[in-house]
Amino acid sequence: MQNFWDKREILVSITTIGNGWKEKIKEIKKLKLEKVALFLTGLEYRNINKKELFSLLDDTSIKEIPFVHLMNKNTPEDIKYLSKRFKTKVFNIHSEKQYSLKYNLSQFKKSIYIENIFRYVPDIKEIEQFAGVCIDISHLEIAKYRYPKIYEKTIKALDQVKCGCNHISSYKENAIEDARYIKKSSHFFTNLSQFDYLLGYPKKYFSNLIALELENPISEQLKARKYIINLLKNKA
Repeated sequence: MQNFWDKREILVSITTIGNGWKEKIKEIKKLKLEKVALFLTGLEYRNINKKELFSLLDDTSIKEIPFVHLMNKNTPEDIKYLSKRFKTKVFNIHSEKQYSLKYNLSQFKKSIYIENIFRYVPDIKEIEQFAGVCIDISHLEIAKYRYPKIYEKTIKALDQVKCGCNHISSYKENAIEDARYIKKSSHFFTNLSQFDYLLGYPKKYFSNLIALELENPISEQLKARKYIINLLKNKA
């Protein structure tokens, strides 16, 4: 049987919603990691200085950031910098239903994927303007139990578009209600079994490039990565 991971890669991530992003960068330097994913969500949410972030990244062992989650105010220059400095080839953004883009990024549309969100059905026309869809598996799981009609329509929509990248978070029953508390949200795992829900999704929903969207320290993300690799290795 072919191993699920023969053509897939899962990356630990520098996430920026919580306050621990600088500590993650320090961990990466200590562990001498060369490849990670990057979530820029906190540039506005946490009022993080973009120049400072990029400068700190530049002073690490990181050679590649294959996958970056952009925020709606990222500029074309940001994309060019990441592509040149860290060989970034895949980006994702939120739907216009959530956040409108401040800048025209159409020149990069072949590298940008639209993320599915649990409260809305993916807009096929919007996705077709870009490279495809970024499937956040935890968003599917939330929709399944909280918004079943949206979930059913989302599943049908996903069959019509290309999946080019993924986010993986943990799944907690009350993740929506507790989202304002990082350690209670789906972006912070407390037990490795919180990833077992991934077994319920077909292989076709997992792309070749998967990023952990977790606020946990890098050391804990590495444990989650190992657990998920073992969990899915024989997935048919």
